[in-house]
Amino acid sequence: MKKILVGLVVVVSMFVAAPVVAAQGYFGAAYSTVMADFGPVDFDLGALTVLGGGNLNENFAVEGRLGFGVQDDDIGGLVGLELDHYLGVYGRAILPVNNFMPYLVFGFTQAEITFESTDSSGSEDDSDFSYGIGTDVKVNENMAVNLEYMYFMEFEDEVDVDGFSFGFKYFF
Repeated sequence: MKKILVGLVVVVSMFVAAPVVAAQGYFGAAYSTVMADFGPVDFDLGALTVLGGGNLNENFAVEGRLGFGVQDDDIGGLVGLELDHYLGVYGRAILPVNNFMPYLVFGFTQAEITFESTDSSGSEDDSDFSYGIGTDVKVNENMAVNLEYMYFMEFEDEVDVDGFSFGFKYFF
């Protein structure tokens, strides 16, 4: 719970501080399909994410994200996996071309997952370096849609976690 509280403080701070230091602040939301690959077993999870940040200039932005699992997965009712939450702080290198803004994203993600099997259950948390690629497409001066692939982390040196997301951003 303490980590969630600290994460909330970081994300809220990004919302408040970004407009002060950034040329253009933004906030948004996204839905992510998250794949957790544990050897030959793959889990397909879903997450809702809120994000906030700011473009320091036209080629670089900083961003904070807080996501919560909304779709769990299980293998034949024997083993289940759930994404409880994740928190990330990232930098984005942007190459804008008119309304099309492709970018590379990099930073750190902390996540907590819960697992259940027929004979045990528990929760684990971990953090790792994250990276990805995506694009924002501005639909008007203040709104953009977003598509992104992110390699979130290698969880406990056993589970690779990555995914695709689709969302929107509002620039102010």
